Amino acid sequence: MADKTPSNRIEAGAFGIDHPAVGALWVESLGFPQPVADTIRCVAEPSADSEAPLLLTLRSASALAASVAQKDPAEAALAALPSVVQARFSVGAGQPDAAFVKLYEALQETEPTF
Repeated sequence: MADKTPSNRIEAGAFGIDHPAVGALWVESLGFPQPVADTIRCVAEPSADSEAPLLLTLRSASALAASVAQKDPAEAALAALPSVVQARFSVGAGQPDAAFVKLYEALQETEPTF
């Protein structure tokens, strides 16, 4: 198993379990297929060059959600994505294409403002 992120190491040290493990246990208790639970369990681990589509999708969704919550600019949101996804939505030099900008703006509109 790959190293966990610093925040997950802190969670595991403080609580004996981190949030990806809790999420995996939860979906297992709901009867989700085991590959879904396994994907959730390892989503916070550093990404690899080649990943299963479900894991790649979950990592990308998590990164986009974090960028929206932090109100990052589109360029930073694109940079937070796995490299294979960045390549699909980039016009080069780290610049997002029009489709990514439109998607990211739509996601930002869903974020509640406090």
